[in-house]
Amino acid sequence: MFDDHEKISVIAEFIAKAGHEEEIRVILHEIVAPSRAEPGCELYHLLEDKKNPGSFSTYEEWAELKFLEAHLAGEGAKAALAKAQPMLDRDMKLTVFRKLL
Repeated sequence: MFDDHEKISVIAEFIAKAGHEEEIRVILHEIVAPSRAEPGCELYHLLEDKKNPGSFSTYEEWAELKFLEAHLAGEGAKAALAKAQPMLDRDMKLTVFRKLL
């Protein structure tokens, strides 16, 4: 069971529909700096699979779960996801991790 006050790591995955790779790349790139500036954000990286262009992930570290929840509920993240959704091959996959070792 998670302690709501422990540091968490997050991987969010986004797969662009064919022909929409650049649009998704731009949308995701635009939310990096604002996300990094949010309270509780300790790390936020945008990654693209070298073998599968258009397959993106963010790797994030948040001080506590409440900061991730605030990020996801915030207007910036919600607006970016709404803009990207029609160009995604599937819904965003979000996995939350806790550090074991």
